[in-house]
Amino acid sequence: MATPNMPVGVYLQEAYSIYCFAQDDKELLVSKGLDWSLVEDIPGRIEKVRDAEAQWWKSRYGETEIEKKHDAARKRIEEIKAEILRDLEFALHDRIDEYKKVIEDIRESNDRADFIFDMWTLYDFVSKQTDLLDSIGSDPALREELTGYSQTFVRTSSTHFIQNKHAARDRRDEAYAHLKAAIDELRRCAKYALWKDKKRLRGYASEYFRKTSRGRNQ
Repeated sequence: MATPNMPVGVYLQEAYSIYCFAQDDKELLVSKGLDWSLVEDIPGRIEKVRDAEAQWWKSRYGETEIEKKHDAARKRIEEIKAEILRDLEFALHDRIDEYKKVIEDIRESNDRADFIFDMWTLYDFVSKQTDLLDSIGSDPALREELTGYSQTFVRTSSTHFIQNKHAARDRRDEAYAHLKAAIDELRRCAKYALWKDKKRLRGYASEYFRKTSRGRNQ
């Protein structure tokens, strides 16, 4: 699947400019075998890329309902995590070197993705240390609360964040590839039909790549 090799906004503007520019060459291009319905479909394809790009932006920087609920509960989850980690460090004192890295990684969650992954790691870790935690009088209610949050947020949210972002990106890339196929075919036919008219042919070229190439050569 094709992915944008220039800013999407720039590509959409160039695509629309080429679409408009080609109108004056319709008769010539059609005479060379270009299916004009492909050209007529370009504005619709541009709009689909614009919509898909907006949805991908939203998936990266916006918040879903699941994310909002997760953030609202995060303070309590952090409190539970801190207390359970304290219990684990005490219970595992004679083997702390063996588990030190895992505990430190869980404690040092940074962004939302790290926090969700570490919540799952803690839940899995605690489920294997139940007897040991009971032996030091660790509060089982904390573990029950951790389990509840894990089931509510970790299992659903971790896959949701990843799948939602990937799906949005894939839809954008698919829409972009659909548009690019039309623009590439229009350019291919124009290059054949206008090969003697270099000035006119420049109207089908990418101004973005022309400028960036010129900048690299200076």
